[in-house]
Amino acid sequence: MIVEEKKQGNFAAALRRRCRQSGKRKKKIAQDAGIVPQHLWRLETGQHMPTLTTLHKLAAALHCSVKDLLV
Repeated sequence: MIVEEKKQGNFAAALRRRCRQSGKRKKKIAQDAGIVPQHLWRLETGQHMPTLTTLHKLAAALHCSVKDLLV
């Protein structure tokens, strides 16, 4: 359980960092990834973990690799 929480926290932090670095508005990132802004917020705050499909879409929307979001 603790390992999963750490992974979730690492993902959330990496996602927030990439969103900030992109210079895009959150609404645009969510739109580009095909998710609603509320879901992006839940991912950034660590409340939810993305599906593999959503992870790939987020990486594409943020112009980074999936690995960049998981480090």
